[in-house]
Amino acid sequence: MKTLSLANRSAPHLAITQSTRNLRIKPRVYTSVCVNCKLSTSTPDVVVVGGGIAGLLAANVFSKQVDKVLLVEKDDINGSVESETFQQTARRRRGVPHIAQPHQLVIGAVQALDTLLPNFRAEAIAAGGLDLDLGKHVFYYDYNGYFPREVSGLKGLGVSRRFVEERIRDRVLKEGKESGTLEVIGGKVEKFLWEGNDVKGVKLCENREIHISLVVDATGRSSDTATKLAEHNLPRPRLVCVNPNVASASRIVKMPKDFEKNHDWLLLVCKSQPNGKRGGTLLPTENGRWQVTLAEIGGDGPENTDEGFLEFAKSLPDQTMYNILKQCEPVTPVMKYLAMRNEMICYHEIDMPRGLLAIGDSVMRLNALYGQGIGASSQSVVLLKQTLSRALKDATSESERKQVLNTLGATFQPLLAKNLMPAWNLATKADLKYPTTTTNVPLDPPSSTDKLITDTLLTAAQSNAIVYHRLLEVAHLTAPPSKLFTDARTWVPLMRTFTKKIIFSIFF
Repeated sequence: MKTLSLANRSAPHLAITQSTRNLRIKPRVYTSVCVNCKLSTSTPDVVVVGGGIAGLLAANVFSKQVDKVLLVEKDDINGSVESETFQQTARRRRGVPHIAQPHQLVIGAVQALDTLLPNFRAEAIAAGGLDLDLGKHVFYYDYNGYFPREVSGLKGLGVSRRFVEERIRDRVLKEGKESGTLEVIGGKVEKFLWEGNDVKGVKLCENREIHISLVVDATGRSSDTATKLAEHNLPRPRLVCVNPNVASASRIVKMPKDFEKNHDWLLLVCKSQPNGKRGGTLLPTENGRWQVTLAEIGGDGPENTDEGFLEFAKSLPDQTMYNILKQCEPVTPVMKYLAMRNEMICYHEIDMPRGLLAIGDSVMRLNALYGQGIGASSQSVVLLKQTLSRALKDATSESERKQVLNTLGATFQPLLAKNLMPAWNLATKADLKYPTTTTNVPLDPPSSTDKLITDTLLTAAQSNAIVYHRLLEVAHLTAPPSKLFTDARTWVPLMRTFTKKIIFSIFF
């Protein structure tokens, strides 16, 4: 396994192509000037830094448990799907690659959002999201074969990333306004305020200092909390990186007219495993559109031209995507995305400073091709809600409640690491099997036994819908991998397929 140094790792970049023009969106450089850094006179108990999905959900959780929460976001989080184009959203929310990065709401994400914001799925469908059965409505080709399309009861949701974030934002801000416990300002946290080795607040622009009980880092991939710790002479948490070196490109297209009436599927996945390195997805979103993503591991990926994008789709082992894309009207230009690596910042391995907590992509970011990032983040906030509720249960006085908030990070980070492991293992083990994958620490690639088990599972799933549905539950973060081997309905067909593979390997 190759290793790489992360010391000079550059920020990810997006490349847009429209006709023959090549435009690059450079990583945004933020100044210390806040857009709307005006805070009311009341002092918050908690400051949540970052207004993405994890930050909004975390702010909502705290706003129901404490007197005052301040949410600080450097981007403009206003705007709506109805009033702006995808490109306008991308410019407004530069920290989130809404167009280029594929976004799928795994079932675990939908369930977590329903837990945190009751009836979220039903409201999203009413607002234009697609009601998906992920067994019936998915066209899936991989391992040289097709997977069954049968009713599974696994309820998904077809929406874009910006649609999801907008629904969450509206709910959170509405509830915060009604309760009076949430305040949102535009700005950037310049530094932490320290008392010894404890975080006691934050400094915003114009030397505005806010002293609080807890700072929550939800700034995502741009998080600099590890650097702030090192600058204060505290241990820098270990960073683990697994980079499969994926080159991908995405665009939004309109579905052909009457597609939903004439087909029994809406979501398409086409891969070329076990030996190929190319794949593609059609992810259905609101307003009769698909987000199309094509990717290649260890290669250059699709050309960012209309012709090159189609030609890449034609190279996939099944021609369904190519034939459909020829009929689709593009909504956005082709955009390349090169930040498909998996990263974990191991806060659970250090003594977390009192008054500090990290969550969401500030802790773990996954290869976007697996679509598990929003699921892992939203499930983490469910864990935060549970941890906070237990900790505050016996805290009756104001001083006791402040103490709970002040020490919450030390309690939460080890629990979070355990909670994130299933998603981390699914993504990294899948990527470690490729010879082009690089890591910054020694990690073993899957063994021949691991590969045999994977081959057995996928082969059995092609001919047995129950096995396939159990695989989907694991991939969608609703069941542990052990369920595949403890459910008698999956164990028997798996053993039958495994036996066939062993006999074939011996005699042929």
